[in-house]
Amino acid sequence: PKAPEAGELTTYTDDATKFSIDYPNNWEDNKVVGKQFQAFSMPEGKVRFTTFDTEGSPVARVTLTVMLLDSGQTLQKAIDTSKVFTPEYYSAPVDVKVDGTTGKKLTYGFPLTDGEFNGELIVATKDNKLAHIIKFEAFAGTIEQYRASFDKILSSVKLGVVPEQSVTVGEAEELPGPSTTMKTVKGNGYSISIPDNFEAIQKGAATM
Repeated sequence: PKAPEAGELTTYTDDATKFSIDYPNNWEDNKVVGKQFQAFSMPEGKVRFTTFDTEGSPVARVTLTVMLLDSGQTLQKAIDTSKVFTPEYYSAPVDVKVDGTTGKKLTYGFPLTDGEFNGELIVATKDNKLAHIIKFEAFAGTIEQYRASFDKILSSVKLGVVPEQSVTVGEAEELPGPSTTMKTVKGNGYSISIPDNFEAIQKGAATM
């Protein structure tokens, strides 16, 4: 299949840390609030980022992950944590501007049957507490196809901050223990006994 074009950019803003990043509006997004945002050019090909098959869909992705830095930790900790290949595949880090701050950028890649796999790893922080790990990756030698879009996406990034912890103290509620009387719940080809003060919720073929 042909690698899809990157569409017009739209913005995602994380509700917890307030980081934001643009991404192509025709790519499939996947997000975990307060932790990570991803966008895939070909949803059916995203498994390739797990298997790294030698040939397959010419899929690309954009990822922004946030990581808490403990006292004394630097961006090098975020770089080391983010590397998934052996060191020889990575370039030396160089300075790069992200949201007005100076971050670090590494490139990496290796040949596969259907062309080069390429990636860029950028890490940045504005408060030395929350590291932002940005990755641009593409299979089948397509990274240059997305170069202009990837550059715009990087320039769009707004770095977030560690969310404030708000604690509300109230009276502790003592939840009842499981009943000693059991009831049978039937599912799709199975049955299971649970305490009769538990609620069974059917989700497709599963019982929760």
